[in-house]
Amino acid sequence: MRQVLRPFFLALLLLLWPALASAQICAVRVNAMDVEIDESAWADDDLAVSRRESLLTWPSRAISRIAGTTPQCRSETVLTFMADLTSVWASSGYCLEEGDADVGYLLVPGERNFRGRCAKTTCDRVLGTADDLTELKDGIDGIFVGPPDPLETLRDDGAGALIVQASRSYFLGRLKSTVLAAAMSQPAVLAAAAVTVVAVGGGVYVCSE
Repeated sequence: MRQVLRPFFLALLLLLWPALASAQICAVRVNAMDVEIDESAWADDDLAVSRRESLLTWPSRAISRIAGTTPQCRSETVLTFMADLTSVWASSGYCLEEGDADVGYLLVPGERNFRGRCAKTTCDRVLGTADDLTELKDGIDGIFVGPPDPLETLRDDGAGALIVQASRSYFLGRLKSTVLAAAMSQPAVLAAAAVTVVAVGGGVYVCSE
């Protein structure tokens, strides 16, 4: 059976190869934005796509090219693009966390799997009224005013996302918010050494490892 299928897959690869070879522009949703990225301009030798991810994604990418649609970006392109937005090295402890459909991917601290996704980090959306979230986002934005505290790491990606990494007690002391306090009481957050709060796309996410 394997000998029969091998020529078929080789023929399919030869058929689709021109579409694969010409792939340059890809699409992805990050930080509540739909963006198209030139893969050749956002390449990083330290973030080469894994063979496993290549095998999983090349058929759909080739079919997209043949159909005249933009293929989805692979992890190394998205990581490099988002790392540039936030001025971090994506290879040093950052991963792609999938938010809801409106937000798409977030770049947060954490261990990556073979597809660049977060292997351990989880991000939960803070639920509350529009006024609650506006107050919370204003509070997060206020943290960026003045010199940073030694206990916090600040990231403003310049594209609508504010990222603050600090201890749980730091957030509870600086951000007076009932909805944030409820999110900080989750077991995963209580056990985390550090917490990352991301304000993006009209929402707030609490991420913990």
